[in-house]
Amino acid sequence: MKLCGSNVIEVFYSKHGDPLEIYPRFCFDESMVLSPAAPCLNKGVSLLEQLEKNPESSVCFLRTYALGDILLLTPIINWIRDKYPSVKVYLATVPKFMGLFKYWDAIETVDKRNLPFIPYEIGYYLDGVVERDHSGNEYSYKHRLDIYCEFLGIPQIKDPMFSLPYGEIEKSWAEGIVRELRDCGKPVVAVQVAGSTAIKSLSLDKVANISERLCDICSLIFVHEAKEYFGEINAMNLTGMTDIHQLAALIDSVDVVVTMDSGVLWIAHATKTPVIAMLGPTREAERLKYHRNYVAVNLSEMVGCEPCFERMTRCKGAINCMKSSSAEEIATRIEEGIKKLVYS
Repeated sequence: MKLCGSNVIEVFYSKHGDPLEIYPRFCFDESMVLSPAAPCLNKGVSLLEQLEKNPESSVCFLRTYALGDILLLTPIINWIRDKYPSVKVYLATVPKFMGLFKYWDAIETVDKRNLPFIPYEIGYYLDGVVERDHSGNEYSYKHRLDIYCEFLGIPQIKDPMFSLPYGEIEKSWAEGIVRELRDCGKPVVAVQVAGSTAIKSLSLDKVANISERLCDICSLIFVHEAKEYFGEINAMNLTGMTDIHQLAALIDSVDVVVTMDSGVLWIAHATKTPVIAMLGPTREAERLKYHRNYVAVNLSEMVGCEPCFERMTRCKGAINCMKSSSAEEIATRIEEGIKKLVYS
């Protein structure tokens, strides 16, 4: 870890040739840049060192993409609030995520473009940090929360608490929808219809085939940030119709969430909703280690492969885990999972 000792924004270049803007007093992963020996760089300061030195610090985390990886910071923020209650925490991000924590007083979210006007003492550049798990080395066997903790130099959090609060309006709206569906006498299940990337997603046709089976045993709600269409399937289609807090309230209200590797998986960590996770290129241990009530459907195993963390080393880009896995077998595993999570 290196600390930017400059008084101005310094621009470095990543090993892929992309420019990285490092703000004053920000620590970052030196292995990400081509010139880690620049004169403006000093030895990094771990978060634990900073908090022990000044228990009333103001700390800024910068993370600009991936909903799930931003939510993975919430156990760290809760840990700070528990151990160092006088610390001020900022999250610097992009406009898309500015309202994410509007119901949570543990953190102040700021536009990264306004960082020069934010009174932080030290910052941590977190874009790219948890993506170490794509490397194929020991990081591919670590949970992303543990990777964050290691980078920040804090202890591994034994019983992490994820957070995504929502308001009374969202709560009332979600409970009303679920109450209406429960009148049918079946469990209410939310289905996230796509993963966070194409490599982690089943085709919509396969999702539709699986869902037709599930309609026999539960009431379904389709969710996704973009609008999708599913023809005559007997399900409530809310894709493209919810904001993040409505989605969190909905996930908190249903009996089970069925999802691929996506932000919805991490929302379910925050709401503690039982999860059935369809995982292809990612592993159960690295995605579900800190969820206490889940069933994992291992799609790689179905096709005789193993999780590659999106490197596609064995399938050479064919993504067999997502494309060749059997919809019938997946539906059977999900049905078994619903029975286990709801009735046992």
